[in-house]
Amino acid sequence: MFEGIGLSLVRDGRYDESIAAFERALQLGWDVVPDGRCEIARVLLLAGRHEDGDALWTELRANDPGGVWTLNAGGLAYTEVGRDEEAVEWLAEGLRVAIGRDDPEHVVDQMSDARAAPAPGPRNAGVQTPGSRGLVLSGCRIADRGKWGLR
Repeated sequence: MFEGIGLSLVRDGRYDESIAAFERALQLGWDVVPDGRCEIARVLLLAGRHEDGDALWTELRANDPGGVWTLNAGGLAYTEVGRDEEAVEWLAEGLRVAIGRDDPEHVVDQMSDARAAPAPGPRNAGVQTPGSRGLVLSGCRIADRGKWGLR
């Protein structure tokens, strides 16, 4: 219940209330994958509290370094706020981890689906450029892809 409330509040731009709802959900035993604090970190970024969001993402990643869902969530969150270099780094690492263990979570399939969709959030509202792949690598120049180990 609190998860749904938190998601609704963030859509309305009520970030502090959204964070409070997610925190309450966690206190009540909200057990999700990835860690429910990923939603809090995402909301912090959306609220423009990048230093706090970055610190929480760093903690989440350190606690679950091979967690493809944490890496996926971080990459999508950074994409949503237009921080494409960070997004590509997180997503590329998630893909490397997933492929390295034959992708039992099917993260690669999800990323393929996500690349075909326009990025969520205000930065791409109603904007679709010719040839745009939308989400994952939309802001990444071809030359940068090799930097992240992508083709």
